[in-house]
Amino acid sequence: MKCPNCGQEAPEGAAFCPYCAAPLQEGTSAPPTQPAQAPPTPAYAVPAVPTRTSGLAIGGLVTGILGIIISCVFWPIGVILGLAGLVLGILGLNEIKKQPGMQGKEMAIIAIVLGALGLVIALLAVVGVIALITMGPRISSIFGEIYNSLQ
Repeated sequence: MKCPNCGQEAPEGAAFCPYCAAPLQEGTSAPPTQPAQAPPTPAYAVPAVPTRTSGLAIGGLVTGILGIIISCVFWPIGVILGLAGLVLGILGLNEIKKQPGMQGKEMAIIAIVLGALGLVIALLAVVGVIALITMGPRISSIFGEIYNSLQ
């Protein structure tokens, strides 16, 4: 039996064309359509991979910031904090590289930079203190001469 709609060969006794779904017999209405069904939902949800931030990177960042601040006031502690920030930042960066999915790479890099900057500030403070100690009498005599010449 040929379908009057599409011309394809349909099986004998079929009420509808298997190719275009047109009725093959008179008095037959269109086949009932089924509502679209959503795909079945799984009985369990895929657990999200927890992300962690490196504690070493956080510690390096904090000590790097403190190292810069304290280096301006009291350089011996600033040297210690600057070194700690530098070392913790390097250790944190290595930890992040070894463990995929761990976050904090930017913090570790900033900790390294701040730790190094804290050390530079502390070393400049040391050089400044040494310069003041060694050149103090000469500077005071120069300022004394300038002061006396102005009077």
